Amino acid sequence: QPALGQLSITLANNANNTTGQIVYSAGTLTQPNPSGPFKFASVTFEINDNAPLDISTVVRFNFSGSRLTKVSVDGSVITGTHQDATVEINSGVTGRVNLEGAARPNDGFEVPVTVKFFNPGASVMTDTPVRTITAVTAPAQASAGTVAEFFLSGVPTGSFDVTIDSEHALANVLRNVQVQASTKTLFFGTLLEGDANDSGVVDILDFTLLAQAFLTCDGDSRYDSSTDFDRSGCVNILDFTLFAKNFLKASPAPAP
Repeated sequence: QPALGQLSITLANNANNTTGQIVYSAGTLTQPNPSGPFKFASVTFEINDNAPLDISTVVRFNFSGSRLTKVSVDGSVITGTHQDATVEINSGVTGRVNLEGAARPNDGFEVPVTVKFFNPGASVMTDTPVRTITAVTAPAQASAGTVAEFFLSGVPTGSFDVTIDSEHALANVLRNVQVQASTKTLFFGTLLEGDANDSGVVDILDFTLLAQAFLTCDGDSRYDSSTDFDRSGCVNILDFTLFAKNFLKASPAPAP
């Protein structure tokens, strides 16, 4: 998946999973040119159903000699290095969640989430969870639109009330979720945006923060990422629309 935060144009992006070949390039036509380390793409691995759990494997990217791999600025090639990575296959489940905001950019799908498992009937806003798991979402490859997915490692089995929460969003709750060893996917509904101060309710205090940052973008002195609900890099009418839609809603919200 392209990460277009720094290199804003995808020049080539295709893969042959059978042969393990990826052809990808990205660039930018804007000034100043990006500098320092930054992510320009991510690769998602899907676990084979027959793969054993709780193992790790080394992943190596071999750069083809027939296609030049380089970084260049104004025609000057910048040399660099690469290193192998390790992919861990852990027992757990894939979580799926809808993210609000039709204008959400690709890197806006990288959202930190906290998932908590409670005994059934618990007061999920005050009781101590059985387990808490944090993760970061990524764009779901099998679904279009605003679906994101993430991996939950070490998920307990049994019957639970489960919550999911994130920055400037209300917490969702799913009641009486049955988690078994064979469970592979949990759907957590839609994270409702607008809770800029993370108080658990979308109210006038959040509107005040939104108004202060309205019509600003990342880099402006008044820009406030907590009111950039769709993570577009700018606070605008689209963020106000999300706020207005969820006004006076509160956590925990039944997973819509």
